[in-house]
Amino acid sequence: MRYWWGCARQTLPTYRSPRVPQSRSSGVATGEWDSLHDYAEDYAESTGLYDAADKAGSPYVTVDVVALERDLDIEMYTAASGHHTVYVFDPAA
Repeated sequence: MRYWWGCARQTLPTYRSPRVPQSRSSGVATGEWDSLHDYAEDYAESTGLYDAADKAGSPYVTVDVVALERDLDIEMYTAASGHHTVYVFDPAA
């Protein structure tokens, strides 16, 4: 398994996926995704970021999922599974 550890703390809305949350001594698993990018897209949808961008009414207000993925990679940490997916853990939970 390969681990990526985040070191910065940001204030992000609390989000728990309906996908198999599991306890872990160093954090709580938020679920399993095909990639961290897929987690970022699901996170943006579930927390209303896409809706907020649409309500802004400007074509210049968008959700930068790549930047969100980078920020989540700093805040969370992931572990590669044995079947080409990643588990995302929230150490603040």
